[in-house]
Amino acid sequence: KILNECHRLLRPGGYLWIADIDPEHVPEMKPMDVALFLNTEPFAHEYFTLDIPSALRAMGFHPPEVLRVVPRQRIIVARKM
Repeated sequence: KILNECHRLLRPGGYLWIADIDPEHVPEMKPMDVALFLNTEPFAHEYFTLDIPSALRAMGFHPPEVLRVVPRQRIIVARKM
């Protein structure tokens, strides 16, 4: 729902920046960090199964750029068509 709301609020050509934990690197995290994340994030399952770049493309954003600037984190930058 939140991605739909972001799309609705942005003007054409506007940018959406998302900074989050990179699900591809979760297996590299310490077990305690993974346990804390899973126990404090009520939508962890949805988070791990949602392909954010594909979802953004499907809702009308240009293909997003995924930046990996620090270990285990990513920034997704997408521009609304």
